[in-house]
Amino acid sequence: MASSVLLNSILIITALLMILLLSRPKLRNSEMWQATLTPFSSIIGSGFLVMAPLLASIVGLFSPVAVLGIVLLAYAIGHVIRFNILYVEPGIKAGTLSKRTKEIEYLGNISLGLAYMVAVAFYLSLLSSFLLNYLGFSDFTLERWLTTGIIIIIAVTGYFKGLAGLERMESLSMTVQLSIVVSLLIGLAVFGVNFVMSGEALEFTYPDRSIPVQIQMLAGALLVVQGFETSRFLGQKYSP
Repeated sequence: MASSVLLNSILIITALLMILLLSRPKLRNSEMWQATLTPFSSIIGSGFLVMAPLLASIVGLFSPVAVLGIVLLAYAIGHVIRFNILYVEPGIKAGTLSKRTKEIEYLGNISLGLAYMVAVAFYLSLLSSFLLNYLGFSDFTLERWLTTGIIIIIAVTGYFKGLAGLERMESLSMTVQLSIVVSLLIGLAVFGVNFVMSGEALEFTYPDRSIPVQIQMLAGALLVVQGFETSRFLGQKYSP
C-alpha cells in the first residue's frame, strides 16, 4: 500500500515537472515547436490509453509485431506526405503541375478532408464518453451533445482566431497530454519490472478471430497514429 502511494506521488510529481518544462517561454516561442503542435496534437489523443489493450485483444502476444507494422506503415505514409510538401507544393504555387496531377491533388484534398472530419468526430466522441463515464453519466444523447459542443468551440476559435488561436489551444492541450504520457510510460515500466520479478506467467485471453478480421482491426488501429497529415496544410505559415 505504501509503495503504491509512493509510486502514485512520483507519477503526479513527474507530470507536474513535465508541465513546467513544456511551459517554458523559450520552447513555447520556438517556431519548430509551434510548427510541431498541430500535427502532434492530432497524433496524440485518447488513443494512447486504449492502444495496448486493443492490440492485446486482437493479436495477444504478437502485439509488439503489430505495433512495429503499424508504425512502419505510418512512416511510409508520412514519407509520401513529406515528398508532397517538398516537391508537389512548390509546383502548386508555381502553377507548373500537369492537369492530371492537379486533379489527383484536388481529389486527395477532398478525401483527406472527409477522413479528417471522421477522425476528429471519432476522437472527440471518445473523449466525451471517457469524461461522462468518469463523472458517472451514461447517456448517449448527452455524449453526442458534448461532442457537438466541442466541435463548435473549435470551429468558432478557428474562424475568429485562425491557426494561431487553434495553436494556443493545442499548446495547452499538448502540455497536459505529454505530461500524462510521460507519467504513464514510467508507471507501465515500473509495473512491467515488478511483473517480471514476480515470476508470473503472461497470459492473454481474447476472441478467436479469422486472420482477415484481425488485419481489418489492425488497419483500423492505424487511426491511432494518424494526424501527421495536418502538416500538409501548414505551408502558408511555416517553411517545409
